[in-house]
Amino acid sequence: MNWEGRWALTVNELAPGAFYFTVLDALTDDIDCLSYRPLITDETPYETPAEAWLAGVCALNALDVAKVELRSL
Repeated sequence: MNWEGRWALTVNELAPGAFYFTVLDALTDDIDCLSYRPLITDETPYETPAEAWLAGVCALNALDVAKVELRSL
């Protein structure tokens, strides 16, 4: 299966009350295992998980609209 351009979004609380999102890019290798690498790591702390999720979804939308060539990143 071709996993190119498949993204995942995570939200983590790295300090109490400080939530951050990370956009992950799917990688493939020869062992038929799906792994991810960080593509965008936000440095803006959000007060709630919902705010971080919303910011992450906006980042994903911007990637999709811009039609970023992931191999060039």
